[in-house]
Amino acid sequence: MNNYKVYEQFFAKVVEDGNYRRRGKVFQTRNRFYYYDTGTGKVFECEKAVYEVLKKLQDTNEFGRLKELELSEEEIESALKQVMEIVNDENILQAPLLETFSGEQVTDLKKSLENKLGQITFEVTQKCNLRCDYCIYQEENPKFRDFSQHGDMSFEIAKKVIDYSLDKMKDEFYITFYGGEPLLNFELIKQCIEYVKSLNLNNTIMYSMTTNLTLMTKEIADYLAGVPNFTVVCSIDGNKELHDEHRKGPDGSGSFERAMEGLKNLRNAYGDRDENIIVNMVITPPYTRERFDKIQGFIEECPYINERNTIMFSYADNGKRHDIDELKRREKIENNIQFMERYNPVQCWSIEQFQDTEEPNRIFTWGSMLKGLLKIHKRGLSDTPMKKYYFNGCCIPGGRRLYITVDGEYHICERIGEAPNIGNVMNGIDIPRIQEKYIDEYIEQSRKYCQNCWAAHLCGICYASCYDENGLDMDTKKIRCISEKFGIENQLIQYHEILERNPKLLVPLNEMELD
Repeated sequence: MNNYKVYEQFFAKVVEDGNYRRRGKVFQTRNRFYYYDTGTGKVFECEKAVYEVLKKLQDTNEFGRLKELELSEEEIESALKQVMEIVNDENILQAPLLETFSGEQVTDLKKSLENKLGQITFEVTQKCNLRCDYCIYQEENPKFRDFSQHGDMSFEIAKKVIDYSLDKMKDEFYITFYGGEPLLNFELIKQCIEYVKSLNLNNTIMYSMTTNLTLMTKEIADYLAGVPNFTVVCSIDGNKELHDEHRKGPDGSGSFERAMEGLKNLRNAYGDRDENIIVNMVITPPYTRERFDKIQGFIEECPYINERNTIMFSYADNGKRHDIDELKRREKIENNIQFMERYNPVQCWSIEQFQDTEEPNRIFTWGSMLKGLLKIHKRGLSDTPMKKYYFNGCCIPGGRRLYITVDGEYHICERIGEAPNIGNVMNGIDIPRIQEKYIDEYIEQSRKYCQNCWAAHLCGICYASCYDENGLDMDTKKIRCISEKFGIENQLIQYHEILERNPKLLVPLNEMELD
């Protein structure tokens, strides 16, 4: 190799620490090869030989092992020349080392908490009239909450939170009702709505609620439909067979028929405003194509669901406590395909469906997939390497949203489960506690792992996925990190697959905002 030493010296100077792995990621669609550069956020299409060279550097962090490739000396040198030209022209392979995280919560936490508040979520009750066996209100779930020991939120607590929010509300402000089953405390929901109405605010107030629908009478549906900007998230897991498999009453009976009656009442009440009705599905094992086909068939055939309704889905949450054996299993997974088949089978099914249709928006997973693609579509882009690394997918605790439990404790959000609170209605936001548990502890423990990650600028990991009652659980976060990297790689692949095949499908992303 006549110029091999020249290239070796060049790349040794560019990649001073010898760590190619953290600086970018190769990926391929069915027909093309690409490289995502961590520092600039740019994605480059490349020849197969360039892909193989970058992949070898990424996999081994050893320039000398390029000779192991099944490429001729000329092909390797040609590929290295192309990469060198891109380095010089586009500043790739130069992502700075992550020393700490950036963001308002790091530079000035107190000031960041003075920003406008966007959402409050009330845990209106911890009671539920169902006993869904995958719920956090079941003792088998590691995030178990015992709904029987508490009760309902009082209007006194809810009013204090609303009053606290008055001078902090964004122009568009969200009030969400959560449970348990919120309709078991419908009286409080009405009191909150009527109180806010009496204040004659200039803000646009957006309401939402998640419900199992079994208590959705015509009267309640009519009331909700009469409230401007009230969205109802409806928990339905598919047809009667799939839904009743897990969503049961205390006596073990299925809830499908009652849920369908509730959905019908909502649909009739909302009329042509039924885009405010969202369907949320929990996908449970066995993860088979037959099962996913049944869910798709239900969505297409249900008379109370149409193309205006957003469909969301998630896997059953079995809790987030770490499992060392599970961490070891995930660390052994070699590629994106293996991971997706084992841990995200719905996505594998979805990709097959998308390949066979020109109307992917009719597939029940399309809405969730669009949210994943949005991260790629609106990623940070820079001509030169970005110097700041923001706080993964973490929010400013207590800054943008606030979750209030039935007894008035403040938490980051409703998804976090048992985790250190960030204050209460009596004493307000506990800034020192946020600083200790959610800023300093997170940075100190996460930094050394994020330093070596190519996905640092795209990471969506948030507090909800890795905190327990003691604070940050790094073993759980490591498991989540593996999932996140494979997930981002898959999003890069699917985004560019669509870009190659039917780019107009990505147009809706222009109007969407990152959460």
